[in-house]
Amino acid sequence: CGTGILGMLALRLGASFIHFADVDGASVRAAGETARANGYVEGDTWAASAHDLLGDAPVCGERAFTLLLCNPPQMAGPEGLASLRPDKYAGPDGLLFYRRLIELARRQRVARCAFMQTSFSSFAAVDNALTDAGYRALTLGTQRRTVDAAAVEALAEGTLAHVEALRAAAGAAFALDGDGLIE
Repeated sequence: CGTGILGMLALRLGASFIHFADVDGASVRAAGETARANGYVEGDTWAASAHDLLGDAPVCGERAFTLLLCNPPQMAGPEGLASLRPDKYAGPDGLLFYRRLIELARRQRVARCAFMQTSFSSFAAVDNALTDAGYRALTLGTQRRTVDAAAVEALAEGTLAHVEALRAAAGAAFALDGDGLIE
């Protein structure tokens, strides 16, 4: 849930109830503070809980939802990234959390999924996973962003080479420019 911004957007666009969930307790608290600061009443229009998507427990009981809205960790990389930056690491192909979220959506009878993706994701792979699960994939918009290649490598040794190899195999979408920046 991060700071709760996506949930606030959903509430402002007409959602009747939001359940914020995150593995990080500070994020759960921040989302609650964001909801309160925007005039929403806990228990009435929102709830929040710490939750590990890789665990077995459902996010919030067996309640059915109409929309799963999230921005999951999505950085592909070597195993070293998992221990150094678990907040970013999403498996060797970057799809670990997307697969888990799709499984969760199916199990909890979620009608729609809305995921945020970055340029390190393979949009096609995420779209295919959604389609294979019976959801329709639709990209609503894109935005260019840049990051220094050295900063990617600084996450964990071998990360830049890992994502470059993934890109070469059509498993990620980004480009390196002459200055070592990734777009």
